[in-house]
Amino acid sequence: DIATTPPDSIIFAGSKGREYRSLSQETHSLAIPSEQQEKLAGLTDDLRSFVKNPNYEKFSLIGSGFQQKFGQLTIARQDISGSIPDAESRDFIASVKDLVAKHDPDMQTFRIEDTGLDIEITLTLGDREDGENCKEFDKGDGVLFLDSEIGLGISEGPTLVCGDTGGDVPMARVCAGKSGNTYAVFVTTDTALREKVARACPNHFFVSQPDILITILYYISKMNQSNSGKQ
Repeated sequence: DIATTPPDSIIFAGSKGREYRSLSQETHSLAIPSEQQEKLAGLTDDLRSFVKNPNYEKFSLIGSGFQQKFGQLTIARQDISGSIPDAESRDFIASVKDLVAKHDPDMQTFRIEDTGLDIEITLTLGDREDGENCKEFDKGDGVLFLDSEIGLGISEGPTLVCGDTGGDVPMARVCAGKSGNTYAVFVTTDTALREKVARACPNHFFVSQPDILITILYYISKMNQSNSGKQ
């Protein structure tokens, strides 16, 4: 809603790829079963009330804050400055897990991922009667959905995947699995994350700051404009 990009020039996707806005400004999404939607709505209401508690309100104001997405909830437990004491942050995530368990005691509907900064609560995908085939919806699933809907061409490439957390690695893995003409650029100095990216995508590069990646993409776009002008 606040993007300055011309509306007919780019397709925006969100919620790990569960939804997207087409060039014609129409919103499309991957269907969510009604039972899951009801549980998500109930958990959303409880979590929203939970973070209004004076003891927990700070978590809705730091970092990512509290975000209601399509098929997912995100609540910060820490920020990049480490402004929340570790013990308090750990107590908070334990309380959030208890709240999720209240709505999903068998853990068949939700999956919880702790990124170190955020708590991501995501709806599962697959047969919830069969625990082995039941998994959280990740960004790799989102890429496959978008490819089927709008034709990303990931089987042919070239495809560029950019990310900065472990939650972005499935995008690189899925695209690289479809085509060797896939490249991943991650903003991270984390050795463990770099190793995950390297295993997921052979053509990988790393930068230490977001501004470096933005500058690279800017210069590439300028080069492409110049080449187009010559043609």
